[in-house]
Amino acid sequence: MTISRSSLAALVVVSSYMNCSASVEIELPVSEPIESNQQLSNTFKFENITTLESDVVWRGNSLTDKRPGWTSLNAFKWQRGNWSHYISYNLYTNASDDTPSQGPTTVTGPAGTTAQITYLMTESKIGSQFTLSDVFDSTVILAMSRVIYEWPDGSNWLWTGPECDSTNNNLLSSLPAIKSFKTTELSVEWQNYRLLFAKSDDSSKPVISGQTQGANVQAYQATYGKNWGDYMHIATPAYFFAPGYTVNFEAGNWDEIGSYFQANIYYPFNKTMTGVLKLFDFRGASGIDDRYGITVNLQLKHLSEVKQ
Repeated sequence: MTISRSSLAALVVVSSYMNCSASVEIELPVSEPIESNQQLSNTFKFENITTLESDVVWRGNSLTDKRPGWTSLNAFKWQRGNWSHYISYNLYTNASDDTPSQGPTTVTGPAGTTAQITYLMTESKIGSQFTLSDVFDSTVILAMSRVIYEWPDGSNWLWTGPECDSTNNNLLSSLPAIKSFKTTELSVEWQNYRLLFAKSDDSSKPVISGQTQGANVQAYQATYGKNWGDYMHIATPAYFFAPGYTVNFEAGNWDEIGSYFQANIYYPFNKTMTGVLKLFDFRGASGIDDRYGITVNLQLKHLSEVKQ
């Protein structure tokens, strides 16, 4: 059988095409491996803010009876993913003495009246918070904390008669130490606006009953201890209003103490030192006096952060 030149050329072309086709490797698309457990980083933070204040105004109320003092806020936070857990221990100068002022040395003195003498208030807090992303084009932070307030070496006293008896001896009786005050705090934060509600375990105070001493004997029922009931608080983010200056606003209401409005003006001297001017207006309840004023404060800040 003879093969023409044209047939031979056709065979060569077909053979070359088949060899080229056989050498082409067809690869299937390969997807990235999916990790069953996404690696989350851990962030540990410790922050201390110590403030020297011309008057320790806390939630609109003076803790130092219009005298200078200091606060020290100490917080440790562990953050992992959307969760954060924190512990804080805060100290506030509470050098107050609400003993009745000197009155007549007769039975019309402060009989049946209680008094408190305190030096320091501590705030112990433990809690957790969860961050929700993409809510109303922003993030929402939900938090719940357990808080305990205590007054180390604080004391309660009861006047059982006039300030002095016939022998010029004060008729004071020591009462049990100031009990700790416990609350549960719930808060929500959105775009740096923060709303907080603190529910107290018990909104009552201890009551002591008895009879006064002296010529004019009379029965009394006196409350003592620390308790401000439930508390509601709202705060705004900080706004720039002048070169280097920011301001934020806050307001709160105590069931047993009163309500207040406050503006805080900040000026940072450097990364660790900030001047703070507080302007407040407090409206007292339950016989507590109204008060307004300005305090000058110097805030010192330290922050340590470790990521793993």
